[in-house]
Order: sequence, then C-alpha cells, then structure tokens
Amino acid sequence: MRTKLSLPFAFTRRAAFMAVALTVAPAHAAAPIHVVEPSDPTASMQWHLDAMRALEGWATVKDLPSTATTLAVIDANIELGSPEMQGRTVTGWDFRFDQPYPTAWILGSSAHGTLVASLAAANTGNNFLGAGVAGPTSAVKVMPLRIVDQSDLCATGLRSDDPTRTQTIATATLRALDYAIDRGAKVINMSLGSLTTPLTAEPFRAVMQKARDRGVLIVTASGNEGIDHDRLASEDLVSIHVYDPADPDAPGSTATTGKDGCLSSVAGSYSKFSGDLTAGERTKWQNGTVEDITVDGKPYKRRYVTAVPRGTRSYPGAFSEAPFNFDNIVVVTGSNQAGGRWKAPCPGTPEEARTRICGGANYGTYADVVAPSEGVIVTAQVIPGTPGTWSSQSGTSLGSPMVAGAAALLRSVRPDLTPQQIKAAMLHGVSDANLRTGNIAPSDVFSVTRMLAAAGIGVADPRPPASSGSIDAPIWNAATRTSTFTDDVTSDPGGSITKRDWTFVDAEGRTTRATSTGASTSQSFPLNGPVTTTLKVTDNAGNTRTLRPVTDSVYGARRDVVKLRLEGAQPYVLDGDLLSGNLAASQVNLQKTVKGTGTMRNLAGQTVTVTVDVKTNLLGGNASGTVEVRDPVRGTLTLTVSSATMTRDTATDAMAVKRTGLTGTFTGLDLSVRDTDD
Repeated sequence: MRTKLSLPFAFTRRAAFMAVALTVAPAHAAAPIHVVEPSDPTASMQWHLDAMRALEGWATVKDLPSTATTLAVIDANIELGSPEMQGRTVTGWDFRFDQPYPTAWILGSSAHGTLVASLAAANTGNNFLGAGVAGPTSAVKVMPLRIVDQSDLCATGLRSDDPTRTQTIATATLRALDYAIDRGAKVINMSLGSLTTPLTAEPFRAVMQKARDRGVLIVTASGNEGIDHDRLASEDLVSIHVYDPADPDAPGSTATTGKDGCLSSVAGSYSKFSGDLTAGERTKWQNGTVEDITVDGKPYKRRYVTAVPRGTRSYPGAFSEAPFNFDNIVVVTGSNQAGGRWKAPCPGTPEEARTRICGGANYGTYADVVAPSEGVIVTAQVIPGTPGTWSSQSGTSLGSPMVAGAAALLRSVRPDLTPQQIKAAMLHGVSDANLRTGNIAPSDVFSVTRMLAAAGIGVADPRPPASSGSIDAPIWNAATRTSTFTDDVTSDPGGSITKRDWTFVDAEGRTTRATSTGASTSQSFPLNGPVTTTLKVTDNAGNTRTLRPVTDSVYGARRDVVKLRLEGAQPYVLDGDLLSGNLAASQVNLQKTVKGTGTMRNLAGQTVTVTVDVKTNLLGGNASGTVEVRDPVRGTLTLTVSSATMTRDTATDAMAVKRTGLTGTFTGLDLSVRDTDD
C-alpha cells in the first residue's frame, strides 16, 4: 500500500509490485523491431514520443493479437469532430450538463479535454497534427466523459464566482467514474485534482473501491503546484500573492461587474511552506498583512495568506495513501526535456529562490511514475474543417494521458494482466527515492518499452537506429545530371548502421529504389518536379527505423526544350522541327532556341514570364503566338502570349533582334524551364 510514513515501507511496497511483474511469464520473445516515424506533421516536434520510447513500443506490439480496450477520459469537452478522434471513441456522456455527449463543435469548450484525449490516443499516421501515445493500434478506444466546461476554469483551477460549482463538478465526477466502470472501461485518465482533506474525499471511497474490484486502473496527474506533497501533512503552504487591486475579483473589491472568479497573479508572486518562511514573512502571514507595492511603476498589493492548510492531500492521487490505500491508482509527476523534474523558475536571488515555489510538478511518496510535462507539443482543431493548430504547453495534465494511453496499449495485448500487474510493469526501473524527493533523473522517465518488457513483451531497450535523423535536401549536379540525397542518422545506440534502403516516388507515381551502406545516394530522375523520399535504416541487430518521408523538387535528367511559335503564312524551322504558321510577311527563320528565366515549379494557376531571344528577317510589325515547352514524357505544355513585337535592326538591316517578355498563365504541370544548351 502507498504510504508516506517511512522510506523503508515505500521500498518494500515497490519491491512487492516488482515481484508481481517478475512472476508474469514472458508472452513473446524479443525480436528485431521496425520503427516507423508517424507522418503526422507535428510528430517530429513531439519530443515526449522519443523520451518515452513510444515508437519502439508500437513497433514491439505491432504484430501481436490485441483486445479492444476502453480508456475513459474524465475531463472537459473533447472535440469528437476532430480527425484526431475519428474512429477512436466509444459512447460517452456529458455529466456537466447531463446530456448525450456533444458531437457538434462548441466554441471555447474543448481545449483541455481535446489535448488530453489526443495525447493519449489520437489517430496516428493520419497526416493530421500529432500522434497519440497509444499509437496506431485500433484496439484502444476513448470513452469521453465530460465533468467540467472550459468556462468553469481559470488558468490555475476552478472559478470562484459560483459557490455551487465545486459541488456540481464533484457530483459529475462521481457519476462519470461509475459510468466508466459499469460500461467496461479498463483504464481511466483523470488529468484533474483537488487539494482537500481525507474527510472531504470520503464520498469517493465507494466508487474507488468499485473500480478496484472491477479491475480498473486509474491514472491521474500529481498536480501543478510544484510542491512536496509529503510536507502538506504537517505544514501549511503560504502564498505571497501579488495582485492588481483594480481586478474586480480582488479582495475587498466593491465592483459589481466584470467579476469572473479568476483573480490573476502578478510577476513576483510565489509560495512557501510555513517551515521555510523568514521571520518577517511569518509575522506578516500570521497577521494577515496586505502591503502596497509598486511593480513597473504601477500600484499593486501583496498579501500573505494560507493557500493550502496542513493536513491537505491531492486527490484522486492520494487515494493510494491511508486511510484509503487503493493499489489500482497510478500518480504521474512531470519531467522537463532534460529529464529532470518540471518546475517553474522563481524570482529572487538563488538563495531566496531555493525555498520559493512558483509551480511545477508535485512530487512525494505518492508519485509513481514521471512523464514529460514541460513544453509538450499539443494539438487541437480550433474550427471545424480547418487544419488545426499546435502549441507548446506544460502541466502534469499532459503526462497523465501519455501514461494512460501506454497502459491501455499494454492492456490491449495482455488482457490477462490485473491493474496491479500493469502498475508493477509501469513502475519497473524507476527510483522510488527520486520520485519521493523530486530529484528526477532521465532514467526515471516512463518508458513504454520498459513497461512492455516487464510484462514479458520485447526488451526494455531495443535500441533501434537513432530517432533524431532526417533526410537532407538533395544537391543537384549539373555535370552528371543527378541529385544526391544524404541523411544525418549518425548514431545507433545498439550497434552500427549497416544498410540504408531508399525509396523515391515522383509526381507521376514512378518509384525508384536504391540501397546504400553510406549516408548518401545519387539518383537520376526523368522529370523535373517533386520527389518524395523515404529512408529505412537498418542496424547490425536487425532493428530498423523508417524516417519521416520528405518531398523536394529535383531536376530531371532530360532537357526541356522551349520553343516560340509565331503565326505566319510560311512554315519555319526550330531546332530541326518543321512548324507551320501563317505569317503575313516573309518566312521566319529562328536560328536559336529561346532561353527560359530559370527554375519554375508548382506553376499551376500562376503567372509566369518567359524571356526569349528572337532572330528573324522580319522587317517589322506585330505577331501573336505561343510559347511551348516540349516534354518528351508528358507532352507539350502551352503558354499563350497575347502579342510579341518584332522590330527591324537598322544596324544589320538583314536581321531584326528583339528581346521581349512574354507573360501568360500555366494551367497544369510542374516543370523547370532551362536553356537547352545548359
């Protein structure tokens, strides 16, 4: 059972969990894995996927039989119309307004819920925004359960303008838990929490016991106050709060309008445990002092108040502690990109900042695992039918669904495991002491492959070729008329890279394949235009990684021929081709092919100017005509010209030379126009 009483007891408890995991017979032998980087546009920025070894985890279970597993997400509204959720949900309920779950997009209602659900189980590889930690499996489904509206929330918690709101949401949460359990959810994510007393949390005992009895694993966030949870047992958390007295929600405000229940903090605010207060701060706290101060020339107030009284616990995470002691709860604290604990910086000198608290991941004896929670790339569909947006956000609300998605993935391939065994696999290899003290190390960060290995699937560290590599833009060699492609995958933790398999697909769907042992290959393509390149890298252990495809424009091996046609009565010759015309004056003799202005790509619907060099014995006058690009593969692309003016060169008398700009609109193909003599 989880307890805060003593370190030895905590170690004993974790050792007991490990014994459960180690008695699980290996279900599948380790084998080389094939990692495919998802095509989702923001997946390359989702650093948490690499930190948690998520892609390797997906590859490990890809070919295993799976069982449908429901992951209930108790949160704000989830945008079910988003492509990220299409086909990934089962029927849920809106307990905030006691109605069927809304399927229509609701302005401002879906930010928190949508990003939480997406981090857990968004469609992966659908070329839309990001990827969910549960990966491309179709076995994991989200049950959306709404217990709070976005309008209920301030930046740091519930709005305070409605005294009934807290009870309404507590009741909705109880009903949502009951609904999820009765309808077969095996994992529940709760990226929410309340700092309250065990007595206040007592009404939840029955439903939490029901979840345990029914074999349901509950994953929850540790909280974002940045505090040592164990110290709350015997100390108060004191807020040194700087605020704008003009805020309608400020203490003592007589405003009758503008109140929204969200009193904001100003730079310079921080918290401290009562045991860390200086003598002056303690006196001001005990006296309830409110000071007048100036920040950047503007008047503000600073108050010393009890933010969280001693004896408070953070629920639902603290349901793993006495007096409840439920062992089916996983509490997720947060890490930064360096693998340490996520915490916000505080004002003051280094010595002052040492005891000040300005937010971050809560830690302590109740924390079980640590997951990425700072600078996480989250995605949302802001308006129906739009491509969506992404942003970087922080909070343990983000780490919790990552872990819940991974738990659901394990449950889908090992449905025989109990919540206690799944939890044991999750805790494998994590330092209990580090989570208790908040001194998180990179090795403590939750690993999907480590969890799977503890459950007898694969190995903890399959170590495929490095995931940080990419394919560089090709370099054109005019002499050989080839494009050289290079990758920057330079490391393989498990050994050495032995082979690279390249696949190139041009705009017409023609596929070219090549194999190299080095980091580059040179290819010749028949066409100018876009080429999509995919690279699979293999190491000496047989592990592979397929890098995210890239598309670049390349030159083709053959030359495009640009020609000018003028209307006239007599035929004329261009580069050996007999062309007919209807020129009113005399025969036109084009002695040199025209010159293009350089590379032109993606020209459909765009205006393009081509400069030509015309030599003719025409004595003067106007002529209309066309510029054509002769393509030996795709035929002729025509650029219509309204007119071209020819003038006599009096210096030569026999020849008229005119450089003229011909402008028109391409209506179809992509190409590069170059002089045939290049």
